[in-house]
Amino acid sequence: MLAGWKRSFLCGGVSMVIATTSIGCGLFGSDRDKDRGSSRVERRDSADRVPDSAKLVAEGRGNDLSHKFSDDGRAYLYDATNDRIVNSWDVEKGQRLTVSPDNKAVSLDGRAISTSTVLTTKSNYRLLFDARD
Repeated sequence: MLAGWKRSFLCGGVSMVIATTSIGCGLFGSDRDKDRGSSRVERRDSADRVPDSAKLVAEGRGNDLSHKFSDDGRAYLYDATNDRIVNSWDVEKGQRLTVSPDNKAVSLDGRAISTSTVLTTKSNYRLLFDARD
């Protein structure tokens, strides 16, 4: 039989290990979820998904993204950090879309256009383009 102080010490140590493991698992799980979302784009042909035929035309975190389109089509702004589509717009050949997270603004040919989400410099954004057939 263990002496009182040894039993208290042993039980306290086991409790610390269990608590540390639980906290650590929660922290690591969150990091894995963020990393998983940063390397992929959910793609399905629907209003809230990027179609498989869309091509990545610009990507960055905190800096401006800009692209001049060589065809008519649809542009998608995807937040890879939070795994969601910020917005999408119909664009025409020759138009330039600029995304400025620092200014929380998106413009098409220099004219401000709205987004459904406030932009942040902490997110990694991807600009994708799906040309019309």
